[in-house]
Amino acid sequence: MTTTFDEMYQTKLQSIDFEDQLKSFSVGFIKNEDQNLPLIISLEQIHYLSENNVHIYIQRGFGNSYGITDIEYSERGAELIDDIETIFQLSNMILKYEPFTFNELNHLKNNQILLSNITDQSITNEIAVLMYNKKTTALALNYIQDKCGSFLLQGILENTFSNSAKTIAIGVITSSIVMSFTYDRNIRQTIQLNPEFMESIYCYLGEICNPTIAEMASVPWKDILGLCWDWN
Repeated sequence: MTTTFDEMYQTKLQSIDFEDQLKSFSVGFIKNEDQNLPLIISLEQIHYLSENNVHIYIQRGFGNSYGITDIEYSERGAELIDDIETIFQLSNMILKYEPFTFNELNHLKNNQILLSNITDQSITNEIAVLMYNKKTTALALNYIQDKCGSFLLQGILENTFSNSAKTIAIGVITSSIVMSFTYDRNIRQTIQLNPEFMESIYCYLGEICNPTIAEMASVPWKDILGLCWDWN
């Protein structure tokens, strides 16, 4: 059964208890090299995140090829940044539609969170080692599943939505993930409260959690269940 746009638009991760204390949280967005790919966030969801006290950094020119100006992002609360290194320095979480490159990840700080699409070949041995040393937690947007076990992004891209509708649907998923990490709890607790993350997390605090990716990168893998739950 094909998922409708309304169902995708309203897809959310587990709701957050808004009585939890917000912590200072900043998110950086890196623009696509391939301008034929969708954007990972919409203007509407940039505004939503900003209104919920998330500090937004966007690489200048992020939406130019999609008919969205830097001024429009600025008007919705984002701060424009020229270079990727500065975005990494300022952000708790970094997002990019395409897989991150090794050169980009050389700017990683300790304990940052990554969200992007990946392939099994995206994570090389040197990237896996780098993420291990930096205690990185990384999620794959294209591995996130709906309640029926179907890949949400694949359903969006294969549907006959307009490009703007696809961007909105992707942006809702993206902003839901961001908001789940903004509260004053540690990453382990966030994952426990959002089991929808399980299949999408391929690296948890530096440990590769996907056996296929681990094999391709020639590193050991650990089960996310064992890392995030105490079975004793």
